[in-house]
Amino acid sequence: NVDEYGISTSLADLVKAGFLRNNDHYLMNLISLFRIMMLRDIKKKAKIRIDKGAFLLGVLDVTDTLQENQIYCCISDPGNPSNQKVITGRCIVYRNSCFHPGDIRIVTAVKCKALSHLVDVIVFPSLGYRDIPSECSGGNLDGDDFTYAYEPMNINQNRKPRMLENEDENEDKNQSVTIEDIKKFFVNYLFSDKLELIANAHLAKADSSDVGALNGKCIRLAQLHSGAVDYLKTGTPPVFPPELRADEFPDFMEKSDKKSYKSNKVLGILYRSINVSEEYTPLDVKNFDKRLYADGFEEFLDDARKLKREYDANIRGLMNQFGINNEIEVTSGYIVNTITNIDKKKPRDVAKSVMEALIPIKRHYKKLFDQEWESNKDHSRVESKASAWYFVTYHPSELDVDPSKRMFSFPWIAYDVLCGIANRNSRKIHVSMELMDFFGPCNSKCSYNLDEGQDLISWL
Repeated sequence: NVDEYGISTSLADLVKAGFLRNNDHYLMNLISLFRIMMLRDIKKKAKIRIDKGAFLLGVLDVTDTLQENQIYCCISDPGNPSNQKVITGRCIVYRNSCFHPGDIRIVTAVKCKALSHLVDVIVFPSLGYRDIPSECSGGNLDGDDFTYAYEPMNINQNRKPRMLENEDENEDKNQSVTIEDIKKFFVNYLFSDKLELIANAHLAKADSSDVGALNGKCIRLAQLHSGAVDYLKTGTPPVFPPELRADEFPDFMEKSDKKSYKSNKVLGILYRSINVSEEYTPLDVKNFDKRLYADGFEEFLDDARKLKREYDANIRGLMNQFGINNEIEVTSGYIVNTITNIDKKKPRDVAKSVMEALIPIKRHYKKLFDQEWESNKDHSRVESKASAWYFVTYHPSELDVDPSKRMFSFPWIAYDVLCGIANRNSRKIHVSMELMDFFGPCNSKCSYNLDEGQDLISWL
């Protein structure tokens, strides 16, 4: 699982460097949050992997080679991009959002030498009575992504696609538009936008019906949804009649303020099969990692304490701004608990806002960490500075008396340097422990002092 901010990648690096084995406070809490977020994503949002399928950009066959109802698709192996495979035979293609039964199209994938240079896209024909993308939820190849699957499926024939919206022949396309017209339309749009209501009603009625999306009301809602999507372009607001509104909702939609029922369809079964806590309790782990010692760290302690105070104040400011009471949630974007409902935003939107505010802060302190080495990078001094940042954050003598005020994310701005120190010193410790076993019992610090010098005594 790779996120756009690289948090999960850094998490993996920390685990590889042995910080999980040493019960690091920051990493242990980060993993707890990561677990909750991944389970929540699987339960509420994640796509189900299909081995014989892919999610790809749709493009047009400009060579006019493909015939009606044919597609060309060559996919590469994610682990080995040079290993490519051209899909052939019967398969299905659809595009989200998929509301109408006819939005899923059965097509034939073929080999095509003229298109062999195109990889990891779906190529649609330019020939035929009606183009395939428009049959897939009204796609128009302006950056649309499509899903295709060539698994054997119980779909025997194409259903009639949804009707194309007819333009109003009486509409005057040459009329002048004023700023007042634009302002009026904007206000009307805010009051008339029913897109989410229509989508929710469609999902609820499809779930409660024995025939699913083939239900007559679902067909009407699919057509309404298409009109609602085009409202900004057509200026015609969707009319959402009362008889198409949902009175009750399946449990997986989590409409706590509405009448709900236990869904026996596949989405309901999947939803209830994943038990994920919606609450997060920070782990209070006190562990100082002795591997992160580096010669000369004392030189940077005073500056590290000053920068940590400033950094912690910035992070607390973000916590107050977004109503989040935990440092790790703010610095990772894995938002589980909020004190207040910020502007009624969805959790993903809150996380995005938090990360957009956090990134400049992290860049600032990373620049402060790197600025001394821009002209002449002495790697040993880089490690000494990172070691000092870790020391002022984790050493028992540096911890705040009040556990609720302790913050641990500061040194991980230079996590790559700390991982390097940990990996190297892990090997030294392993060798010295083997020597201790060979020569017999001795002072546990003697092997460290042989390698690192007397400065280690002050570190410990």
